[in-house]
This record gives sequence, C-alpha cells and structure tokens, in this order.
Amino acid sequence: MSVDRVPLRALLVEDNPDDAALVLHVLRRGGFDVEHLRVETADELRDAIAKDSWDIVIADYTLPAFTGPQAFVIARKERRNLPFILVSGAVGEETVVEAMRQGIDDYLMKENLKRLPGAVERAIQASHERRQRSQAEQAVRRRDAILLAVGLAAKRLLAAEDWRDEIVEVLAQLGRSADVGRAYLYSIRSNGRTLATQQAEWVSPGVRPRTGSEEFKAFDMEGMGFSTWVDDLAQGRPIHGSVRDFSPQVCSFLESWDVTSIAVMPIMVEDELWGTIGFDLCEADREWSMVEIEALGIAADTMGAAIKREEAKAHLRRQFEHLNALRRIDRAIANSLDLQLSLDVVLDQVTGQLGVEAASVLLLNPQTERFEFTGSRGTFDARFRAAHVRPGEGHAGRAVLERRPVEVADLRAEASEGSRESLMPRALVSYYALPLVAKNEVKGVLETFSGPGAVHTEEWRDFAATLAGQAAIAIDNAQMMADLTKSNADLRRAYETTLEGWSRALDLRDNDTQGHTARVAALTVVLGREMGMSPEEIVHLRRGALLHDIGKMGIPDAILLKPGPLSSDEWEVMRRHPVYAHELLSPIAYLRPAMDVPQSHHERWDGSGYPLGLKGAEIPLAARVFAVVDVWDALTSDRPYRSRVREDRAREIIREGSGKDFDPRVVEAFLRLDLSRGVESVRLADAI
Repeated sequence: MSVDRVPLRALLVEDNPDDAALVLHVLRRGGFDVEHLRVETADELRDAIAKDSWDIVIADYTLPAFTGPQAFVIARKERRNLPFILVSGAVGEETVVEAMRQGIDDYLMKENLKRLPGAVERAIQASHERRQRSQAEQAVRRRDAILLAVGLAAKRLLAAEDWRDEIVEVLAQLGRSADVGRAYLYSIRSNGRTLATQQAEWVSPGVRPRTGSEEFKAFDMEGMGFSTWVDDLAQGRPIHGSVRDFSPQVCSFLESWDVTSIAVMPIMVEDELWGTIGFDLCEADREWSMVEIEALGIAADTMGAAIKREEAKAHLRRQFEHLNALRRIDRAIANSLDLQLSLDVVLDQVTGQLGVEAASVLLLNPQTERFEFTGSRGTFDARFRAAHVRPGEGHAGRAVLERRPVEVADLRAEASEGSRESLMPRALVSYYALPLVAKNEVKGVLETFSGPGAVHTEEWRDFAATLAGQAAIAIDNAQMMADLTKSNADLRRAYETTLEGWSRALDLRDNDTQGHTARVAALTVVLGREMGMSPEEIVHLRRGALLHDIGKMGIPDAILLKPGPLSSDEWEVMRRHPVYAHELLSPIAYLRPAMDVPQSHHERWDGSGYPLGLKGAEIPLAARVFAVVDVWDALTSDRPYRSRVREDRAREIIREGSGKDFDPRVVEAFLRLDLSRGVESVRLADAI
C-alpha cells in the first residue's frame, strides 16, 4: 500500500463483475487503496455486514434478486450510519429524489463514475458526523436519565434510616439510566495497603454477578496493578475508558470480569477517599462522553453526601454510646467498693464500645512488684492468665515502663518461643495496650485483642485512652476505699474495745453488778432486732447498753458502794447518774446517737420515772427496749442483798409491768424470745 493512498474497505452489491471492476478502478484512480467484497443477494449482504467492518457500501440499483434501495434498508438495519452510495444506469428524477429521501448518502449514474471518489469521501464524512451527533444525543439522553436517577436516589438516601438499606435499588436506577451492564459500590481503606471491598452490586439480565465473591473482598489495589487508579481516585479524579486503554495487567483483570468499558467515580467524604461507585459495560464497547462522566460524578457526590450524613449520625450515636459507657463506669465506681465488679463494668464497655474481641486487665501486686492477670473478657489460655509481667517485659511491660500505648498489628510476627506473647489467643493477632495511670502511679495495664486487619482510628484510640483513664480511676478508688474501709474497721474495733473496757471498769467498780453490762448489751441487741430496729439503730442501741451506767462515774463511792439502803438524799444523788451520762457523752459526736439509753433507761411508761419524767412514746425506743432487759437481768441475777428469782416469776413481773413501767409492745416482743440457752449464746460482735 502506498503511503499516500487512503485505505478503504468497500462492500460492493453488484451482480456484474465488469461493473464491479469499473467501480474499483475509479476508486483506485481517486487515491483509495481498496479492500473489497462483492455480494449479489440480500443474505450475502447481511452476512458480510455481520462478520466484518466496512467503510462504505456501493450498490447497483437493479439486481436480479432485489433492488439497491432494498439493499440500503438491509445495510442500515444491520449497521446504523453505515455510508451507502447507489449506482445505476438511466433512471427517472423521481427515483433519485425518493432514494435520497430514504437517507442514501449519494446517487451516481454509471456514465458519471468520475464523481465516485468524492462522493465516497463525502459519504464517509457525513456518516462520521451522523455517528458523532448520534453519540452526543445518546450521551445527553443518558446524562439526563442519570441526573433524573440521581434525583430519585437522593430522595431515597435522604429518607432512609441507613443508606445501605437503599443502595441496591439506587445502583439499579443509576445502572439502567447509564445503560450499563453492572453498577457497584466499593469501600476503600488503607492500612499499609489500599484494600477495596465490594459493598453492593446491581447487574442487568445476562451479566455475571460478583456479589459474595472472595476476590472482591479486601482487593489489594496496588498489589494487583491498580496503583495509578489509587493515585487518581485519591485526588478525586474519575477513571474511565475502554478496556484496551489500560495497562496489560489491568486490562487482563477487567476482561476476566467481563468488562469492555468502565467508568469509576471516587466517593469523597470530608475530602478523603471513602470508596468508589463503578459502571461496567459488559458487551459492546462505548466511549464515555464528558457529560456522562459529569453526571456520574454528581451521582458519586450524592452518594458521598449520604454516607457523610450517615457517618455523622453514626458519630453522634457513638458519642452518645460513649457517654453512656462512661456513665455506667462512673456509677460502678461511685456505687461499688468491689474492685472486681468495677473492672467487670469497665471490660464490658471496652469490648462493647471499642469493638474488640477480647480484653484483659493486669494489676500491680505491691508485694511482688509484678503485674498480674486480674480480669478479662474473651477466652485466654490458663498459662497466659498465670503469666506475670515485670515493667519493661513484653508489650504490656513496655506500656508500663514507657507510660504510653503500645500497638502491635500482628502478634504472630513478634512472639518468641516461651514468651507471654506466644500464649496469647492465636486468632486475635491485633494488640493494643494502655497503661492505667492514676495520681501519677501506674496501677495496671489494659490490653485489647482483635482479629487480623483491625483498624484503630484516632477516634478509637482517644476513646480507648478515656476508658483506660476511667479504669485507672476505678482501680484507685477501689483500692483507696478498701484501705479506708480497713482503717474504719480498725478504728471501729478500737472504739468498741474501748467501750467494752469502760463497761467492764464500771462493773468492777460496782461489785454487785459484775458481768451485768455484757449480759444486758447482748440481750438488748436480740430484743432490738425482734422489735424490727434497723442495723444502724442496733449499733447505737448496743453502744448505749454498754454505756447505760456511765453516769455512775459521777456518783461518789460512799453512795455507789454503800452496803445498806440509801437515804432519801443519797437516792437523790443516785438518780442524777442519767444526767451525768448526758453531760459526759454529749460532747462526743461519735456517741451522741447512743445517748438515749444512758439518759432515759430509768424513765417509765406511765411517766413515773426519772430524770425527766417522760411518758409513753416520749421515751426513746432504745431506752424502752433496754428498760425491760435491765429489769430482767436484775431479777434473774444474784445480788448481795437478795437471791435471783425464777425465770417464770421474772416473766410474770415483766408482764405485770406492761403499760405501767414498760412499753406493752416491747414486753410482748420480749416474752416471745427464747432465752432457754441463756444470753451468753449471743455474740456482742453481732451488733458491730
């Protein structure tokens, strides 16, 4: 072929070989390098157009089997815009006009074939222009259809609670409007590698779906040769074109996925690449016009807006859940002194809010200076639980020593034989450890474990640090409260021991009543419980019983220890011991709630008692309870000046005093008591 000749593939519809040769001769003289095929029947014409690509059809008007105009109809039906020139002998003007009206590009008479080369050029140019106009019109129609679909999609996405609920239908609307075989949505994440995962897909009838295929889960874009795509998409630039426009490696992948032409639009959220929305032609090739790409870009922007809106809602939900999690931990810290219970609440929130599969807490043992496994969520090997950690030892020890989080993407790559790391759960390879620091002291370590490929965002790390801070506060609070509780218990025991010592000293001073105080205190506690007094009231009741005669410290020995009967003046002094009790105990805030018994145990139900002459319910309940027990013990105990009475007689005396000396309700409760084993069986410490 000469370099200055124009290649031309011509399909000749001609039954006369000589006429066909003449046409070819004229074309070659006109500068064309002609490759041709001659057909004579309609079937041959259809077959030739179906099997090969032609630049032009040149047909004789009259053929034995059919006519040139009929050949034109067949040619345009088989291939739209195929250039067509009709050649004929002498015909009428009306025939020429009718042929041109049908859309034939040109009509030449055989005696004027010198016009043929120019007519061919004009016909091919006209066909090219028609094709361009048609493609532009189709692109505009597709653009309008895409924009309409985008509008409908936007309504769906904005009305949906979750865009994922509507995504397949949205892809279907966009795919049909773009006249493609497949429309799909990918999410993209970067964790050292750019991994793309198909989230949703729509396919037209006859197109092979890809939903559920492992090939399209965590697809390694750089590793598979799509590095330039990653760069363009990250910059917000679309990818589009015929398969043959891409590199051989990419082309190979696309062809294996039945793609002939593709358009991939980046979905940007907060100026970051979230993912892509893609459109595949799976049969005929097609060039993508700019108006179509712009419309598909609007679709991607709409999707990005929906995702941004959903992620904003999700972010608010996470913030709300995070606040609730912190409130639960705060309540656990405030309402419980149990360290293990507080740790359980913290670990529940760690696994739930951080989305990790397992978590553990190591606490410092002050005696061994090692950190020991104290609480967990998930399944851990017994040897892992038993392993203790020194500061600086392993990942947890490094978090302690450096006082900062330690993150390991894959524990399998760093676990040496026999190390604590080698005992960690094999399936949970992603590790994150945070030191638990309170009051500038490392209390322990919080560890989290996840499966392969776990992504820790800044938001995730920030909340993990917050939870670690709450855990440290919970640990410090529980330890502080434990120390305080122990100190309070020690102090309380010291108080009780002191009170018991005072009571024994009073008994020793009064030889007639040795052992009396311990007995009445024990029995008073029993009767107080029978009366339904609260545990706190019982504590003060017992203390009051122990100190009921504390006022006798103000009574002179000559009166208190007088072997015979007291004179009226001496009784007047003796009756002042409740007043002395008040004067002695009222300055002591700790003992004020116990003062009812020492001050009022000699008051009587009918008002005949002393020192204030209180009557009925005016007398504190504690004093009413003790009064019955005090008389019972006096009646059933031996004294130097008389022998004790039988218990049945003592009960009768108590019953006779009901409503006069004693509160009838208290008497009724006392008489219900089983004292067959004696009051010695009651432990005084029960009331503490």
